[in-house]
Amino acid sequence: MERYVFGVFTFELGELAPWLQAIGSILAIAVAIWLNREQSRAAEKLATRQHQESLDLLAEQNRQTVSRETVAYHRSVADRIIPITALIEHWDGIASHALEIARGHPVNDEFQRLRKSVRGVEATQVDDAIKRIDVQQIPEILLVNEFVRMRHLSALMLKHIQCIKSSGKVEETIKQAVHSLSVNRDRVEEILQNFRERRDYHLARAGVSPRYS
Repeated sequence: MERYVFGVFTFELGELAPWLQAIGSILAIAVAIWLNREQSRAAEKLATRQHQESLDLLAEQNRQTVSRETVAYHRSVADRIIPITALIEHWDGIASHALEIARGHPVNDEFQRLRKSVRGVEATQVDDAIKRIDVQQIPEILLVNEFVRMRHLSALMLKHIQCIKSSGKVEETIKQAVHSLSVNRDRVEEILQNFRERRDYHLARAGVSPRYS
């Protein structure tokens, strides 16, 4: 039987074979354990990644849901503010037109002719429309308070408009009406600015570019 010498050790071939088989078996077991661990780690990483992707998907769906709800809320608020803002803008236009006529001409025959164009009927219609608005439908307490002021000013401005339009040639009476209308119109413009700001804020939050000025 052949002998093999490794350093100070001498082995016969028959004796070496079982050792090689044993070492081979041990290596095979070690490789199997290593592969199993690697497969387990890969499976854990995959499971962790899939779990995180599921969480990210749920979070994104939740963000989209919240975003849609937020957009819908701000749009609904803006939709309630817009018509009231337009009504106040209309009143502001009527008052500005009346003041332009009354300030530009002394109380004479020319003024008597021009003041026929003062929009008294429109003023009455706008005042009626303001009175019909239910303040409980106004979405913000600030705007509720502003609208209550607007309702009071609307009644006063209507009287001033009617006075300018039909008070005859009593210059002092007309001047007084013009002055009062001017003061109240300035207050209305402050209210109008507040309504515009809140309207534009909610439109912006709803992702709508305001096309009003």
